[in-house]
Amino acid sequence: MRFIVLLSAMMLSIFTISLPAQAQVTIELGGSNSEVKRILISQGYSDVSIIKRSFTATTAEGCLSGVRYRVKIQITGQTKWRQEVGRCRSEITIETARKLLRDQGYSRIDLETRRGAFVAIACLNDARLRVSVDRVGDIRRERNLGSCRSNALSPTDIKAELKKQGYTRIKFTDRQLPRYVAEACLGLQQVELVLSRDGEIRREQNIGRCERAINSGNLA
Repeated sequence: MRFIVLLSAMMLSIFTISLPAQAQVTIELGGSNSEVKRILISQGYSDVSIIKRSFTATTAEGCLSGVRYRVKIQITGQTKWRQEVGRCRSEITIETARKLLRDQGYSRIDLETRRGAFVAIACLNDARLRVSVDRVGDIRRERNLGSCRSNALSPTDIKAELKKQGYTRIKFTDRQLPRYVAEACLGLQQVELVLSRDGEIRREQNIGRCERAINSGNLA
């Protein structure tokens, strides 16, 4: 025999109690993570995370107006209590990440967005480094790529020179010296370019076709 006890529309977890007479009681406890997050987001919270679950309530943390709170939500959906636990840091833009690196002494910064973070190749004290900056501005790791020679152009500098030569949609596939590799469009032809540290094209190979860019004339 099987009985189901529903404590609320906000269900969190399920456990089964085995009884000697082969009867089972299935109880669903607390509030589901998604429901608690929905309640807090509807109240203006962001960056919500679940901290603790109990029989009748769920404790979560979230940001509201720059302050991080710990909030206890009852099984009924009402807020039991709220406590300030710190400040919230907002996500930065790519330009803010560039400024942070400059303020730390980096120069010749080539920056791109990758997998939810910012990745830069830059110079610091004559060393060429790959630097990862997270979304709130913390520099997470550095990798030494060699020396920063004065005559070596950054991918950003080389991209500007390639555009002057008529190349478009330029994407670097290898940014580590002593050479660079990039893919680009020249008219409707897609090419792979192998470039020297000073931006000279050492090899150009046709690898496909570039579709025409979408504009108001061909959108339909």
